[in-house]
Amino acid sequence: EMSSREIQQRILAAETSTNISAIRGGHVSVDQFEVLKRKAGEVSSAPIYISDDANQTIMDIVSRAKIEVRKNDVRLIVVDYFITPANVNVSRQEQVAQMTRQLKILAKDLNVPIVLVAQLNRNSENRDGGTPRASDLRESGAIEQDADIILLIDRPDAKDPDHQRAGEADIIVAKNRGGATGVHTIAHQLHYSRFREFPQNM
Repeated sequence: EMSSREIQQRILAAETSTNISAIRGGHVSVDQFEVLKRKAGEVSSAPIYISDDANQTIMDIVSRAKIEVRKNDVRLIVVDYFITPANVNVSRQEQVAQMTRQLKILAKDLNVPIVLVAQLNRNSENRDGGTPRASDLRESGAIEQDADIILLIDRPDAKDPDHQRAGEADIIVAKNRGGATGVHTIAHQLHYSRFREFPQNM
């Protein structure tokens, strides 16, 4: 859903602690610009490969992933589940099921972890204080079944800006095929497009 330029802007914001709105609007100081310029050079030369073709099907992604792993020794693949369906004659649920099966097979074949970024159903916000769970994943059946690990993000201040835990985010490990489930609390810095661990007590 984002262009490669937008993704690169988010990376720069996170890496330089620069407000993403300032980067988008071009409202940065001379010093900030120099920092961004240096970091942009580092990011452009980093082994990060972004494909923002909105018309890609799952088979296009599989083919590209195999090439990048073989050619560039890619160690992690991140996929937005909003993918152009290869078969428009089946339901969205079946389309997602076909996609997750292909990605599961691909991860095993390449021995590379694949992160699938998915959305939640809107009605999840109106239940149990809005705390998400695995069944809230949109078209969730196949995702729940095929995923080895399911991580859900819950921000108390997303529902109440004045919440006493404003600035915090709970990473909910809703499924973990090889380990424990639970909740891990971190800080969110969305103006920098990033999440951070809290400083450890000395």
